[in-house]
Amino acid sequence: MAQGFRSGFWMRRKIVLSDLRLSLRKNAVLGLVGPNGAGKTTLIHLLTGIKRPISGEVLLEGKNVLDPRVRGGIGYLPERPHFYEFLTGRAFLMTLGAVSRMDRESLASRVPLLLERVGLKQAADRELRTYSKGMLQRIGIAQAILHSPSFVVLDEPMSGLDPRGRTELKELIRELAREGRTLVMSSHVLEDVDELCDQVALIQGGRLEHLTEDDERWREREEHSEFEVWAGGARYSSRGGPELHQTLSGLIAGGSRITSVKQVRRGWEGSIHVD
Repeated sequence: MAQGFRSGFWMRRKIVLSDLRLSLRKNAVLGLVGPNGAGKTTLIHLLTGIKRPISGEVLLEGKNVLDPRVRGGIGYLPERPHFYEFLTGRAFLMTLGAVSRMDRESLASRVPLLLERVGLKQAADRELRTYSKGMLQRIGIAQAILHSPSFVVLDEPMSGLDPRGRTELKELIRELAREGRTLVMSSHVLEDVDELCDQVALIQGGRLEHLTEDDERWREREEHSEFEVWAGGARYSSRGGPELHQTLSGLIAGGSRITSVKQVRRGWEGSIHVD
């Protein structure tokens, strides 16, 4: 699959993405990383059917995402969402639901639950123009999952959130995956990708590299991870991979009883570079 645009006086075509192949596991979270201008947003527009590829096609469960019936099962939060600021949070969601031809009765029961789920229950009847940036990001998440989509795409979802909001949103993303949804999340914060994603796709120079558990950099990631080991009432720190194996073997050989092994940090930092 390839994607590009025309620019300059002669409107010559410039290829943004080329030779792109990507497969997603169902019920998994894919992290999309790469430097600015690498093509992450263009890829997201292809995945959601906003743009058509020059060549190739995007399939969701075997069906083309350009099919309106398929696009109806996609939820999307853009990086820079725009809102009808004179509407309240509740009215905004009710309006979007009506435009999407959702049943009004089911909307009336779903919207309050959704507002509570994203932490906006108390602000449900305030106009969006009074919302902070973080609150607008939350209402953006709410509209993305309003119609209970099976495929959710979030472009920089943590943008503008305070630490508490980030924690709550991370848990929400985990819940969506546990409920059977497939998610794609772009981010510049590798720690977020590290914590939430089952798969990672790295875009550099218009090309995509799909990192899997068989990839050498995935193994490097595990080796750069940090583990906390408790044995014999004492705490030990260890890197992953061979170092962790050596630590555990040494403790067992020394007669120590290992009571817990906990991963405290997963290390993409030593594996990929995005800036």
